[in-house]
Amino acid sequence: MMIRRFPQAPPQRVHKRIQRLLCGGAALGVVVAVSAACSDDVGMGDNLPAPPGAVQPDASGGELDEGVACQMLLDQIEATAATLGSGGCDVSELECPGLIRAAGSQACLKYDEGTVTACVEFISKYETCNDFERRPCIVTAL
Repeated sequence: MMIRRFPQAPPQRVHKRIQRLLCGGAALGVVVAVSAACSDDVGMGDNLPAPPGAVQPDASGGELDEGVACQMLLDQIEATAATLGSGGCDVSELECPGLIRAAGSQACLKYDEGTVTACVEFISKYETCNDFERRPCIVTAL
């Protein structure tokens, strides 16, 4: 069997990784809440810890609709990305609601306002394009 190594994407092209972490990777922190909020599936726990390197702020009340929560995060990601690297980080392919909606989830989500606000603040402090991948911030779905 032949194993092929693919070249690593340059730090400026992190958009797919960000989307994978915030959407697919966030499934670790969000799908459980999506399941509790949007279906009657049995066997899903209420809480899972954030993966290594990720931050998942404590829920602190208040509700935000999915569109508002996603736009707040996307606006901060774009603002932060524009200031990093020699030409900024490429986040042009990120869009709402896919940025925060876990794959396969329904559009009935609301998000904890405290976690969204904390993630906006956290993302604003990124220092390199790699921080989008190494230090993702996971919001809590209600």
